[in-house]
Formats: sequence, structure tokens, C-alpha cells
Amino acid sequence: MSTVKGLFLMNLGIVGILLALAVYQVPQPWRGILVAWLLFLASAGTFVLRLLAHHYQYRKLKLEREKKARQGTHKRREQRRLNINRELNVVHSSGGGRHTI
Repeated sequence: MSTVKGLFLMNLGIVGILLALAVYQVPQPWRGILVAWLLFLASAGTFVLRLLAHHYQYRKLKLEREKKARQGTHKRREQRRLNINRELNVVHSSGGGRHTI
């Protein structure tokens, strides 16, 4: 596990060095804009993407709850109808009297 962490940190360092060298190659007036974009806009973009992901996850959960509520209402109606049918007694009249079936 520690070798995996070491490899990850080494790769992260290499990417950081390559990024710093790439930024250093940009001419001076644009270098400040690029650094500001990398630091502020990239992090703000990540924040916005996280907010959107949570928003859509919340909407999905809300829709699932509404769907379950609608299905539950239908099941309760069906159950009530079945219970009413079970409570019905059929009375059959014959020559010898009435019989409950």
C-alpha cells in the first residue's frame, strides 16, 4: 500500500513539475492570466460541477420517492379493494333456507 502511495505522489510531483514548466513557457502578460485561471477558475469550476452533481442526485432521489409514493397509493387502493371483496358474504337462497358461501 505504501508503494502505491509513493508512486502516486511521485506521479503527482512529475505532473506538477511539467505544469510549472509549461506555464513558464507562456509569455509574461499571459502567464499571470494562466496562473489565475488555473488557481481560481479551475477550482471554482470544480465547485460548480460538484454543486450540479449534488443537485441532479437530489432531483433523482426526489423523483424516486414520488414514484414510490404513487406506487404505494395504487397498492393501497388495490389492497382495499381486495379487503372489501373478502368481507362480502354471498347469501344463496334455496328451498331449505339461506346459506352463506
